[in-house]
Amino acid sequence: MKHLLIAVAMMTLSLQTLCAQEEHHESKTYVVLKALYSLGEKVEHGHGVTLESDPGAGIGIDVGYKVLHNLAVEFDFSYDENRVEENDNGHIHTVDGTYYTYALDLVYMHHLTDSIELIAKIGAELEDEQIKELGIDTTETGLAYGVGVEYILNHHYDIVVEYEGSTIDSPRGNSIFAGIKYNF
Repeated sequence: MKHLLIAVAMMTLSLQTLCAQEEHHESKTYVVLKALYSLGEKVEHGHGVTLESDPGAGIGIDVGYKVLHNLAVEFDFSYDENRVEENDNGHIHTVDGTYYTYALDLVYMHHLTDSIELIAKIGAELEDEQIKELGIDTTETGLAYGVGVEYILNHHYDIVVEYEGSTIDSPRGNSIFAGIKYNF
């Protein structure tokens, strides 16, 4: 693990040096590190059984490549935890839920000003839901979609805020993300 971190740090430093040497070169590759707040949702889980999640928190990372000036392909990963309440015909049981999501998105970017950019995403998503105390360990696929705003700080850094939803029916619900984008 230590060697991997050193290699990533050296690659990042090398890419920063190359970008600094090319003053007018627009970066095609970017990484977004973000915190997430999942909104929670109530879903049916069998006859008379519902699962309802409290809002949760987690982290995420997006790795993107600009295919055109305003179009990118992006791989997203996020992890979050929620408290989930199972209501089995009036019998209430509250447990912890863990969610891992992976998505491959097409991202459209539209500059409103020199420092503000709107983004829209759509893609395929895979969600791994684990609620061990209830015996739930499922993987589902669906459509992911999102909208957001980026505030451009300088050539390398942007502040990103996004709302993301999914067609996957789970107690995790939709999410709000906030983070920092680094353009290589």
